[in-house]
Amino acid sequence: MDTVDKCSRLAREIRGWFEAGISLDMHAKRYMDACLPGISIEEVGHRLTDAPDLEIAPLMDLIFFPDEALQERLEPLIENQCYDSDDEAMVAELLEGQPLRTMLLGSEGRAGVTFEIPLSVFAPFVRRLTISRRIPSPLTETISDIHPPETATGIKVKLRNTRFAFSEPVTDFLISFFMGMDSRDPEFFTCLELILALLGEQGEETDPFFLLRLKIDTLSKAKEAAALFEKQLRGSNMETLMQMGVRPPEISVSGAAEKIARLDRIGRAVALGGVLFRRKL
Repeated sequence: MDTVDKCSRLAREIRGWFEAGISLDMHAKRYMDACLPGISIEEVGHRLTDAPDLEIAPLMDLIFFPDEALQERLEPLIENQCYDSDDEAMVAELLEGQPLRTMLLGSEGRAGVTFEIPLSVFAPFVRRLTISRRIPSPLTETISDIHPPETATGIKVKLRNTRFAFSEPVTDFLISFFMGMDSRDPEFFTCLELILALLGEQGEETDPFFLLRLKIDTLSKAKEAAALFEKQLRGSNMETLMQMGVRPPEISVSGAAEKIARLDRIGRAVALGGVLFRRKL
């Protein structure tokens, strides 16, 4: 498939998604409730333009932000084709090439107002799809081998939405996790989200195993600090402690213990998966 064909196909998929209508997610609804109380969907549609006012501009960003349902729909195509930053520009240009109308859907999917999508929407919308981000094939193949297609696609979308680099140590760490963690475990996705958040905090430290150990140590200290605060609170009151310069901890004893237990579990899964991974090589 040449460049024009693959970009045209992706643009058609995006166009079809828009034409089906856009449901307001909880973030958009919360913004409307907080900043635009009483505004109707019809008025929102009328105010979405290429030059939105200061009130509607943040809502416009929330409305035209790709959701995971669309990303899961596009992921098989993105995975099978090699898109780059030039392709992002071409897809946006194809979407801008002819008028595209959509509608905002009200509660329970009821049709709201129909309007033409502002041209300024398309470039940032395509950029947020991160179609040029490369997920290493050994990682995607491992996920596909372990999980059914619908689950595998959702996991790949979560990986696509991350910002850390898929270095060799990170890729091996993730492969080991997927191979060592039971995919049927009720806490699988909770642990996965914890791993992705951990890798997103890399900074200058790029060894995932060291990051895991460092996070556990940090949480252990936070747990001790929380226990000390609870002890101080039993002997005094909050106002007195605040006057003494004692501040409440950011995490509770139970919250820290829960995260430590999950990180320990992740560590064991990665260790097991690492053994299985090496045997496979």
